[in-house]
Amino acid sequence: MSFSQYWNNFEKRTKALFYSIASVNGFRRQLTSALMLLYFISLGYDASLVALMFGISRLFLLVFEFPSGTVADHYSRKKSVLFSFLLMSLAFFGLYGFESFLLLSLAFVLHDVAWAFQSGISTAWVIDNLNIGEHKKKMANFYAKYFFFEKSGRIIGGLAGLLIVASSFKTIWLVIALLNLSMFFILLIFMEEKNFFPVKNDHNFIKKMFFQAKESIIFLLSNQKKEFRKFLTIGFFGDLSLQMFYLIAPLVLAQILGISESNIAGIYGLISVLVLASPFVGEKLLSSWNLRSSMIRGSIALGLAILIFTFSKSIILSVIGLFLFEFIDYALATIYQSATQNFIPSKNRASLSSIVNVLWHLSFSLAAGLIALSLKLFGLIPTGMFVALISIGVGFAYLKLKE
Repeated sequence: MSFSQYWNNFEKRTKALFYSIASVNGFRRQLTSALMLLYFISLGYDASLVALMFGISRLFLLVFEFPSGTVADHYSRKKSVLFSFLLMSLAFFGLYGFESFLLLSLAFVLHDVAWAFQSGISTAWVIDNLNIGEHKKKMANFYAKYFFFEKSGRIIGGLAGLLIVASSFKTIWLVIALLNLSMFFILLIFMEEKNFFPVKNDHNFIKKMFFQAKESIIFLLSNQKKEFRKFLTIGFFGDLSLQMFYLIAPLVLAQILGISESNIAGIYGLISVLVLASPFVGEKLLSSWNLRSSMIRGSIALGLAILIFTFSKSIILSVIGLFLFEFIDYALATIYQSATQNFIPSKNRASLSSIVNVLWHLSFSLAAGLIALSLKLFGLIPTGMFVALISIGVGFAYLKLKE
């Protein structure tokens, strides 16, 4: 099949665009998760203060999360995703150009707000375009490929960080800005919407938003969705442990093991290569084990990986612990996300995905606050042990799910 034939095939073009989105997001996430906190510290700002700012920023994201899903369900998912990439590029131009804490913080908040207009919405766009919302095996395969391409973007991001950060730390934010701006123009030209039927009612936007919220909440509170509510509640605490670990891991590498920022980016990139197959492992586990068994074993294993990373005294053992954590995390993410989307109907997919994401954002804000407090009171190592215990506790909590 020629490239022209491939690109003119709607399904293949949709997948190519979505996996490109995943790769760009992976590139950005790799560098922000590994280096953003260290960048602020390199400018002389206190780690606890920065962590607290991260948590407050995520609350802004939370405020925009549900309205953005309502906009997408009522008007256009394409326009929402385009707006996200445009705002994201502006945010990273700001992170590149500013040095004062206030302006950098505003740019970081804008980066979080930008994500609200894509979080869950790009996924809703592709799932409905491909019409796979009701197919469990197709959904699991879709998420395995999504995380594969997201992780591929992380590999490139780690390599870029290794090559760029050593000579000019802030230049990496300019690269991210230009990459997001390029993605905006690509999607503007080639992105299409099919199998999408905007929610119709006679209310104005504010009323539409509350109408959609009411429908979504009724859906979540229905007796038939009791198991889904339980799944989301336990998942909230699982997310909390993940977010806390991703905040402290770069600090452990930099402050305890003495690794430079550029080498930390390289380590994350190397690990991304090593865990590239993990989403497909998650897909296989879901077919071999049931959801409950997968989440129990995976969450406990995550806690053990955190303990290995936290208490190791050598770089090699720390990298092994980080590798195990990321491998298990991405395998579980494939399982968790595909199971979540199987619960959600098409007409409210963006709005309900936004509600699910609200829980994720709340867990990040709480994680950032707990990290800021724990670093002040106890230090890095006790904080790492606390995070590990949360993850292990989550594993046992999943025993409450039905087989």
